[in-house]
Amino acid sequence: MKRTISDFEVEFQKMKPLVIERSKGICEAAEFVRSLMRQSDGGALIVITLAAESMMQHHRCAGRVMHVHHRKYRSRGGGNSLDNLLGLCEPCHYWAHSESVMSNLLGITLHTNQSEEL
Repeated sequence: MKRTISDFEVEFQKMKPLVIERSKGICEAAEFVRSLMRQSDGGALIVITLAAESMMQHHRCAGRVMHVHHRKYRSRGGGNSLDNLLGLCEPCHYWAHSESVMSNLLGITLHTNQSEEL
């Protein structure tokens, strides 16, 4: 039985090199969080800072992109736009999926009702 590849997967494969190019092959998690912190203030900044500290305490970023991560998963209605894709190293990718609450506070993962736009 021949396996067919979905249009979503074809599009995703086309976007991967663009994410790698944007990131220059370096994990985007830390820069993504820094950017979010620069845009925040007050109570939001405190929450983001606590989530970022949790991220840094639970793993060590390996630096090199190994996964192209959907911030909003396909199962939640996410697409393959560059805003929805992050280049992550293995430890950051694992953390994003295993620490969903903290990852969501940092915008590394998104819920169904959250916009992919940055």
